[in-house]
Amino acid sequence: MKRWLCCVALCVWLIVGGCVSQGQEDGTKARHEAPPTEAPKETLGIEAPAKGTAKDARRIQANEGESPPPQSADREYVAGVTEKELGLPFYPGSKELRPGGVLRDSSGVAAQSFRLSDDDPKTIVSFYRKRLDAVLHEVREANGITLVGKSKGKECTIVVVQRSAQTEINVFTKTPKR
Repeated sequence: MKRWLCCVALCVWLIVGGCVSQGQEDGTKARHEAPPTEAPKETLGIEAPAKGTAKDARRIQANEGESPPPQSADREYVAGVTEKELGLPFYPGSKELRPGGVLRDSSGVAAQSFRLSDDDPKTIVSFYRKRLDAVLHEVREANGITLVGKSKGKECTIVVVQRSAQTEINVFTKTPKR
C-alpha cells in the first residue's frame, strides 16, 4: 500500500508541480506550452526493428527521446496505451498529449494515459467519477482536481489540471498481481 501511495504522490507532484510555472521570466513559453514537434527518429537514437510486430515497434519508441523504464526478465514496458489496457475510457473528444504506456512486472500491471481536452476540469472529473466503483480520496486545488479510487479491481488515480485554454488529463491505473 505504501508503494502505491508513493506512486500516486509522485504522479500528483509531477503533474501539479508543472502547473506552477506558466511562463519563463524572459517571456518565452514554458516547455509544456510550446507546440509539439516531431524530432527525426535518428536524432532520438531510435532504430526500427528489422523484423517484428507492431508491439515490438511500440516497445522501442520513447517520448521526446526519454528512455522507457529498464527491461528485465520480470519487467516489460510497452509505449502507448489502449482504453482496454487502461481499464477506463479516454475522455470523449480528448486528444493524446503524449504517449502513455503499460508496465508489467512482478507486482502487477500499471498503465498511464496523457490527454488534452477543451472541457473544464469539473466536467471531466464528473465523467470519471461515474466510472469508478469507489472514490477513496479527492483533492481540489485552484487549477486542478485529483481523484483516487477503484474500478473493476484496478487502483485508479485521475489528475485533471487546467492549463490555459485546455485541460490536461492524466489517468494512472494499477492492477495488482493476485
